This record gives sequence, structure tokens and C-alpha cells, in this order.
Amino acid sequence: MIKKELKIIHGKIIPLYPLTYSISQNQIRKIMENGLGLVKNTLKETMPKYVLDEYKLIDINSAINKIHFPNSFEEFEMARKRLAFEELLTMQLLLLNLKNKCMKKETGIQFNKNVKMSDIIDSLPFKLTKAQLRALEDIDRDMESDRVMNRLLQGDVGSGKTIVAIISAYKAVKSGYQMAIMAPTSILASQHLESFREILDKFGIRCELLISNITAKKKREILEEIEKRKCRCYNWYTFYTSR
Repeated sequence: MIKKELKIIHGKIIPLYPLTYSISQNQIRKIMENGLGLVKNTLKETMPKYVLDEYKLIDINSAINKIHFPNSFEEFEMARKRLAFEELLTMQLLLLNLKNKCMKKETGIQFNKNVKMSDIIDSLPFKLTKAQLRALEDIDRDMESDRVMNRLLQGDVGSGKTIVAIISAYKAVKSGYQMAIMAPTSILASQHLESFREILDKFGIRCELLISNITAKKKREILEEIEKRKCRCYNWYTFYTSR
């Protein structure tokens, strides 16, 4: 509920709800009034007091009452802030719990510590930025551990995300594995392939392009080479499951 879903009638703030079928606003408001009357401020608080105090949040019962029938727009905003905070906090805690379970139960690939990212970094005709180097340090540490890596690399267009992916792919391939690079479009997948080949060819790493608009014959050939591990790195934008 946002501010435009409230209106003032005879000096009283009235909530406006999305309607369905032949139910009227008055009927929904009456249902909400009856529901709040049945609850009678007995909802159990879901957040500890120190969180409420630190972020200046109202209690759950006040929030539920004021989100529907506030005495002022200020009360409505306080209720909305509390409920929005709780929703985001709950989502983040659930995601963190899933991540922790995954990291505890699942064992990731432990890549070869003798394969150095610096080998390819030193061969580049340009210097990486401090941000790129920090990202690669984190990725290298994760790849060499036995934990499942769950990492998001974020940056503006042209910030150098692709070279970070290329260097990471190098470590994976030189550790004896294959690498798949996913792209949302065939054009981007083709552009990535050029970048990967330009840098990885000199290290004996073969890269191929697997997209939907190549010929059936070519696709079969690439899939066979992937299965036989002749192709170590491939770019694609259609879903493909390796056997």
C-alpha cells in the first residue's frame, strides 16, 4: 500500500484496496476492520527490541493497524517502513540461510593451486585495475578452496568484467576442467568468443561458439568435441546440458 491508495473523506483517512469481481471498497474495509478486531493486537512480535530501537521501527501490531487505518499520513509511512523493513530483512535472512546450508553441505571443485592467474595477467597488453585485481583475488581464493563458490561480479559496461571471466576460465581449464560462458544473446556470445580466443589461443585453450542459429552439422561437431573434451571453453546462449 502506498500513499496514493489512501484518500480523505470527511476529515478521515480511508484506505483504497484493489477490487475484484463485485466486492466494493466498503465491503473490503469492513472485512479488514473485523479481522483487526479479531486479532485485537495479539500478533507476536517478529523482530527483537534492539532492532526496533536501532532503526526506529514501530511494533508489529501498530504497523498492521496503521497500514490499514492510519490517523495521519505520518502514521501510514511509519507502518509502511516497518513492514517493508521486515519483508526485506526476512528475504535476506532466508537467502543467507540457503547460502550457508549450501556451503556446509555441498563440496565444490578445488582447483589446482599451482595454476597461477598471474601467468595470464602478466601476458596482457594492458594493466588491470585495482578493482579487477581484488575481484580476481577473491575468485582465486574461492576456486582453490573446497567450498562452492557463489559470487556476483557487478560493474558498468566497459568496466572489465569479461577479462575477469577470461582469467577465471583460464584457471579452470588449466586445472583440467571445461568452462561454459553463458550470454543472454547470440550477438553478445559471439563478441565474448572473440575476446576469449584473442587471449586464450596463445595458451592452447580452444574456444567454440554454441548458439541456436549455427547449422545442425556444426552444432553436432561442437557437441562431440565438447563431449570428447577437445573443446575446453565454449560460449553459448541457449541452454545446454553436458553429458
